[in-house]
Amino acid sequence: MNLDISTFKHGMHADLNETYAVGEISESSRFLIEKTYRSLELAISFCKPGVMYREIGNVIGKYIEEHGLAVTRSYTGHGVGK
Repeated sequence: MNLDISTFKHGMHADLNETYAVGEISESSRFLIEKTYRSLELAISFCKPGVMYREIGNVIGKYIEEHGLAVTRSYTGHGVGK
């Protein structure tokens, strides 16, 4: 299950989401959830002043590709902010 929450306060938009395994799930689904969550943790730990946005993406891509997965390079979503 993917829970996606959007907020709007004082003229600003933001959102967050989290994926939860509900009931019995396949090993491939569990693998995907675990590896994508770990890539998020790695990206967060890499964030600091002066780090270029693309470098964070490279950390995610390297980890994901090492586990036989791939990053969607041309994904388009929505913005957050004003």
